[in-house]
Amino acid sequence: MNDTPATSDKKPLIKPEEKSNWPFIIRLLAIAATTVILVYIVWWAVLYSLQDQMLFPVDKLPSPTRQPRFPNTLVLSLPLEEGGTNEAWLIPGRGVSPDKPAPLVIFFHGNAELIDFQDQIVNEYTKRGINVLLPEYRGYGRSAGTPGLVTIQEDNERFYDTVIKQPIIDPTRIVFHGRSIGGAIAGQLASTRRPAGLILESTLASMAQMANDRVAPSFLVKHDYKTDFVVSKLKCPILIMHGSVDEIIPVHHGHMLQQANPNATYLEYECGHNDFPGMNNLPDYWSQIDKVLGEIGIDTSIKPLPVKPKAAADSKADTSSKPSASPPAPAVEPAQ
Repeated sequence: MNDTPATSDKKPLIKPEEKSNWPFIIRLLAIAATTVILVYIVWWAVLYSLQDQMLFPVDKLPSPTRQPRFPNTLVLSLPLEEGGTNEAWLIPGRGVSPDKPAPLVIFFHGNAELIDFQDQIVNEYTKRGINVLLPEYRGYGRSAGTPGLVTIQEDNERFYDTVIKQPIIDPTRIVFHGRSIGGAIAGQLASTRRPAGLILESTLASMAQMANDRVAPSFLVKHDYKTDFVVSKLKCPILIMHGSVDEIIPVHHGHMLQQANPNATYLEYECGHNDFPGMNNLPDYWSQIDKVLGEIGIDTSIKPLPVKPKAAADSKADTSSKPSASPPAPAVEPAQ
């Protein structure tokens, strides 16, 4: 009898290898990355295509007035190469005359505004005896053409070169004041026509930074305003003001402008963009502007209202003589 134990015919059990999940995870990551890239590309394309409309919303502007609303306004008309005209309004300050020329503030409004409705700016400056120039942007109000960095800059240079020849203007004391996109436009003009002072409110530091704020690369920017760079080169008094809760141009833009020129005065009000500086802050707002103007040597005291001529006392005066003709308004040449 064979005592050798019988060999089992069963094969030993081998545990099968577990399949790895990495290929599936990698595919998911690739799909997610592709989706994110496509979303960004679409977002960038939207920003690029709507950039002009967002920066210069000519289709959302109020209707202009039929004629200047401010007393004694001189209209500077600028013929455009593509046809039509652009215009700027020069409003004399109280008591200003060719014999008594005065400083000039050139005010650049925001992107959804017109020169027609700058009542507070005009009234506050002119009652201080300061002339005000309101240049319009192409495509805004009564003005023809298409707005853009280059075209607006060309127009403003021509307006500037024209207005400084006016006999009521003191060309040594010209201040630029800009609001929102108007601050960037003021800065752009300051790069070629140096002001005696610069006032910026709710102004972007640069369009590249605005793009970065919206998670977009700077190469998409069409209108490459670089206000921070210009501010860094200026030696004149500068006032920078911003709202602490500005929802359109975040407050860090104001901080960047101040950092670009530490000699600038920086003020921050508790307000947003469209309500800047806030109704309760208006007295301080104008007080701060007066301080900057004072640094330039501009008298900011309120000037008396002009006295209206009295009627002739002699009722028996000779009425047969012709009345003397009123002096014509100062001639304003179209900018060349």
